[in-house]
Amino acid sequence: MTKTKAYSYLRISNDQQKVGDGIRRQMEASKTYADQHGYDLVETMSDIGISAFKGKNITEGALGIFIVAIDAGNIEAGSVLLVESLDRLSRDSVFKAFAQFSSILDKGVGIVTLTDDQYYTAESVSKDVGQLFTSLGVMLRANEESVIKSKRISAAWQRKREDIGDRKLTRNVPAWLEMSADRQEIQIIEVKAATVRLIYDWSVDGQGLFTITRRLNENIDKYPPITTAKKWNQSFVAKILKNPAVYGMFQPHSRVNGKQEAVGDPIEDYFPAIISQDKFNLAQSRAKGRSVKGAGRKGEAFSNLFTGLIKCGTCGGSCLLRSKYSKAKGGYKYLRCTNSLEKAGCTAPAWRYDELEAAFVRFVREIKFSDVFLGSDSGSKITKLEAHKATSITKRTELNEKYNALLSQFETELPETLKAKLIERSLQIEAEIEVQSKNIANIELATTELSSEDFEKDQADFLSSYEALEKKEDTVKLREIRYKMHGLLRRVVDTIVVHNNFDIYPWEVTDVISNKLRKQVLDKAKIKTEAELETYFSKSHGKRTYAKSERYMIIRFSNGTVRVVQPYTNQTYLSVTEKLVKLRAKL
Repeated sequence: MTKTKAYSYLRISNDQQKVGDGIRRQMEASKTYADQHGYDLVETMSDIGISAFKGKNITEGALGIFIVAIDAGNIEAGSVLLVESLDRLSRDSVFKAFAQFSSILDKGVGIVTLTDDQYYTAESVSKDVGQLFTSLGVMLRANEESVIKSKRISAAWQRKREDIGDRKLTRNVPAWLEMSADRQEIQIIEVKAATVRLIYDWSVDGQGLFTITRRLNENIDKYPPITTAKKWNQSFVAKILKNPAVYGMFQPHSRVNGKQEAVGDPIEDYFPAIISQDKFNLAQSRAKGRSVKGAGRKGEAFSNLFTGLIKCGTCGGSCLLRSKYSKAKGGYKYLRCTNSLEKAGCTAPAWRYDELEAAFVRFVREIKFSDVFLGSDSGSKITKLEAHKATSITKRTELNEKYNALLSQFETELPETLKAKLIERSLQIEAEIEVQSKNIANIELATTELSSEDFEKDQADFLSSYEALEKKEDTVKLREIRYKMHGLLRRVVDTIVVHNNFDIYPWEVTDVISNKLRKQVLDKAKIKTEAELETYFSKSHGKRTYAKSERYMIIRFSNGTVRVVQPYTNQTYLSVTEKLVKLRAKL
């Protein structure tokens, strides 16, 4: 016997309900009812944050597509639509709500309301006057509730919106602002705003919530909390870094049934801005980058600039920073493949960290380390480009979400007129996405070219400033600078692959080793014959010397550039991947 097909429709009024009980409650009730009555629960449809008032869930939501599928004959007669209550279907006027209700029943699809266990069919409503009046009563009450709520909220906010030119809408302002006594003006509390700007500067420089919060609390006399709290906490810092009020945006809210709900569209330039929108978007972008790569202990002096970036060229494993002490060399740090450390099939030796970092700074021209000594508002061209890029990425992400939502609607059979409108809108969004993608590509290319300008001068300026800072032994400032360096690396580098596992057979020595290495060994070890040279390289010390002379690193950048650096021979060269070739071809 074929089971009756059931379709569940869920609707909640805003995204915050999704976290709470709304979706879970409606889904469980639908499943329980279907199981108890032996129905086959074919599909669950949901409209999140789409109102049933004025029929938006029909014109814009999943319910409208379901009704189109009924009209097209794609939903079998005898199927059942499960809803929590009739007010989930519509809060429109009774006339429109009943027309929608009866159109579903006329096509042979029943409606079950789970809260009162009513089963509506065209036949039952025609025969049972009580059921008819029950349905009309629910529709009337739902519409009246929405009308009253809409009028109350809209009128209150509309009056306030009309007063924007004379008086601000709300006394509730962010902690770095205050309302004048006459409510004519919102003013910046400069001391608090300066701390908020600093939080954004640190975030943009690459510091995470834990580090920012710790720095604030370590210097709490200098940066006291901007609320009544006695100390800073990560959750509040996170809220500051996600609050669009910093660049002036205000979203009115109203409390309905004990919950905050957005009312109307956001108001741009309502609050006095304390940072630019580009900087806000850049902070969001940097935060996302930290969640993807760069995790790990940084140490008091941020010892490893390459955390999360370095891979072993022998086995592909991650490389970790380790410390070592010897009487001859004293204490030093080195990078070693985790698989090699654990003897898990890799034999790659260590690479002294100070030597690797020095080689990177010396030869990698794509990163302007001199920028780390510039102030956050110093006008660094690259920082400004990155801020514009972050804004374009945000816009493109929003457009892609709209585009994907449109595409999902094509999965259902649609009337030709509706399909034509969807195609037209999707083409418009595609064009807008292309504009933002082109902006991003232009910015990436400009950043690459800008990074290579006057490399020698920038490098000399950086080394001079960095060495002066080391001499001062200012560990706080040094850590801040190294955070910025790590942030620069993480934004533009995908991976750094180190190759330092090279073997040589004694009989290959005369043909393989470079003239530089030959001279070095001859001078240092006082070797005079080829036989002595072969003997030297057959021993462990000689093998390590050879491996050190041959090692190199491959730096792969996010824009498609690849740089190879071989420190011993002072050689570096640049190659371009197919990705960058295609990018340039588009411009």
